[in-house]
Amino acid sequence: MSVMMVKLVSGEEVLCKFTKGDETSKIDTPIILVPRGEELVVIPWLNFANKPEITVKNEHIVFTYVPKPEIVNQYNELTGSIVTVSAGALDNKGKLVL
Repeated sequence: MSVMMVKLVSGEEVLCKFTKGDETSKIDTPIILVPRGEELVVIPWLNFANKPEITVKNEHIVFTYVPKPEIVNQYNELTGSIVTVSAGALDNKGKLVL
Protein backbone atom coordinates (compact mmCIF):
# COMPACT_ATOMS: atom_id res chain seq x y z
CA MET A 1 0.00 0.00 0.00
CA SER A 2 1.47 3.33 -1.03
CA VAL A 3 0.34 6.95 -0.89
CA MET A 4 -1.10 7.93 -4.28
CA MET A 5 -3.35 10.48 -5.93
CA VAL A 6 -6.29 8.70 -7.55
CA LYS A 7 -8.49 10.34 -10.21
CA LEU A 8 -11.95 8.79 -10.38
CA VAL A 9 -14.42 8.87 -13.28
CA SER A 10 -16.57 11.16 -11.10
CA GLY A 11 -13.83 13.80 -11.49
CA GLU A 12 -12.69 13.60 -7.89
CA GLU A 13 -8.98 13.35 -7.10
CA VAL A 14 -8.26 11.79 -3.74
CA LEU A 15 -5.00 11.43 -1.87
CA CYS A 16 -4.96 8.05 -0.16
CA LYS A 17 -3.21 4.85 0.71
CA PHE A 18 -3.78 2.82 -2.46
CA THR A 19 -3.55 -0.87 -3.29
CA LYS A 20 -4.26 -1.96 -6.85
CA GLY A 21 -5.86 -5.33 -7.48
CA ASP A 22 -6.77 -7.20 -10.65
CA GLU A 23 -10.40 -6.04 -10.84
CA THR A 24 -10.75 -3.78 -7.81
CA SER A 25 -8.48 -1.48 -5.83
CA LYS A 26 -8.46 -0.47 -2.18
CA ILE A 27 -8.60 3.22 -1.22
CA ASP A 28 -7.73 3.76 2.44
CA THR A 29 -7.85 6.97 4.51
CA PRO A 30 -8.69 9.22 1.53
CA ILE A 31 -8.59 13.01 1.68
CA ILE A 32 -9.26 15.74 -0.84
CA LEU A 33 -6.89 18.69 -1.23
CA VAL A 34 -8.68 21.93 -2.12
CA PRO A 35 -6.58 24.94 -3.18
CA ARG A 36 -7.44 28.10 -1.28
CA GLY A 37 -5.15 30.95 -2.24
CA GLU A 38 -1.59 29.79 -1.72
CA GLU A 39 -2.60 27.05 0.70
CA LEU A 40 -4.23 23.65 0.46
CA VAL A 41 -7.23 22.81 2.62
CA VAL A 42 -7.61 19.16 3.62
CA ILE A 43 -11.10 17.64 3.55
CA PRO A 44 -11.81 14.03 4.58
CA TRP A 45 -13.40 12.16 1.67
CA LEU A 46 -15.32 9.50 3.63
CA ASN A 47 -16.77 11.74 6.33
CA PHE A 48 -19.46 9.35 7.50
CA ALA A 49 -17.80 5.97 6.97
CA ASN A 50 -17.32 3.64 9.90
CA LYS A 51 -13.93 2.62 8.46
CA PRO A 52 -11.99 5.02 6.21
CA GLU A 53 -11.47 2.48 3.42
CA ILE A 54 -13.40 1.38 0.36
CA THR A 55 -12.98 -0.95 -2.57
CA VAL A 56 -13.43 0.58 -6.02
CA LYS A 57 -13.80 -1.18 -9.35
CA ASN A 58 -10.74 -0.44 -11.49
CA GLU A 59 -13.02 0.71 -14.32
CA HIS A 60 -13.94 3.71 -12.10
CA ILE A 61 -10.30 4.82 -11.84
CA VAL A 62 -9.06 7.13 -14.61
CA PHE A 63 -5.42 7.30 -13.46
CA THR A 64 -3.13 7.30 -10.43
CA TYR A 65 0.13 9.09 -9.74
CA VAL A 66 2.71 9.49 -7.01
CA PRO A 67 2.42 12.97 -5.44
CA LYS A 68 5.37 15.20 -4.57
CA PRO A 69 7.33 14.06 -1.49
CA GLU A 70 6.19 17.09 0.56
CA ILE A 71 2.54 16.14 -0.11
CA VAL A 72 3.21 12.54 0.93
CA ASN A 73 4.95 13.75 4.11
CA GLN A 74 2.02 16.04 5.00
CA TYR A 75 -0.45 13.22 4.33
CA ASN A 76 1.52 10.87 6.59
CA GLU A 77 1.58 13.50 9.34
CA LEU A 78 -2.16 14.12 9.03
CA THR A 79 -3.15 10.46 8.95
CA GLY A 80 -0.57 9.13 11.41
CA SER A 81 -3.18 9.38 14.12
CA ILE A 82 -6.90 9.89 13.88
CA VAL A 83 -8.01 13.33 15.02
CA THR A 84 -11.72 14.08 15.25
CA VAL A 85 -12.57 17.76 14.91
CA SER A 86 -15.80 19.69 14.89
CA ALA A 87 -16.78 22.12 12.15
CA GLY A 88 -15.80 24.93 14.52
CA ALA A 89 -12.19 23.74 14.40
CA LEU A 90 -11.55 25.65 11.17
CA ASP A 91 -10.45 29.26 11.19
CA ASN A 92 -12.00 31.92 8.93
CA LYS A 93 -9.60 30.87 6.14
CA GLY A 94 -10.65 27.22 6.32
CA LYS A 95 -7.42 26.06 7.94
CA LEU A 96 -7.52 23.43 10.64
CA VAL A 97 -6.96 24.88 14.11
CA LEU A 98 -5.52 22.39 16.60
